[in-house]
Amino acid sequence: RAPSATRAVASPTLIVLPLRPLGGEHGERMLADGFTEELTMQLAHANGLRLISNTSARMAQEQHLDSQQLALHTGTTHALEGSLRENADMLRVDVRLIETPSGHTLWAQSYDRNGTDVFAMQTDIAQAVAMALAVPLGLPAKAQSSVDAARYRRYLELRAQLPIFDPSPGQSRSANARN
Repeated sequence: RAPSATRAVASPTLIVLPLRPLGGEHGERMLADGFTEELTMQLAHANGLRLISNTSARMAQEQHLDSQQLALHTGTTHALEGSLRENADMLRVDVRLIETPSGHTLWAQSYDRNGTDVFAMQTDIAQAVAMALAVPLGLPAKAQSSVDAARYRRYLELRAQLPIFDPSPGQSRSANARN
């Protein structure tokens, strides 16, 4: 019997790695966390895309997994990585779509914005990234959605106060953030 000419293509599986703040300030870490969360929220609405959990993404980053290891340990086909830089009231977010396990960069973009309305900026950039990734990931383009800025701000404030599990006794997110 001849093999089937059409083979079912698995949905792309993406891991959104936490954005790296390129400054050393606590505020930049929180801003990077907010951008990472917003990217994940926007991409979660993409039809045909499976996302790896934020917890797994943080663990993968802490373990410094390369693209081959990401594919092996998390089952990803793609990784979104990037960085955040702040200069006075300007912000630059650089993001890259990496194919796992090959490590090839499929797409990269920089976003420069004035930092007066952080939440609108996060939403704007996250929506632009989600729309831009539709083509390289083979996903249908989606309509933009709106985010309640006040609710999201409250979420980020509460999230920053929660401890994160750390196998080291007595460690929490707030303790790690100060170190």
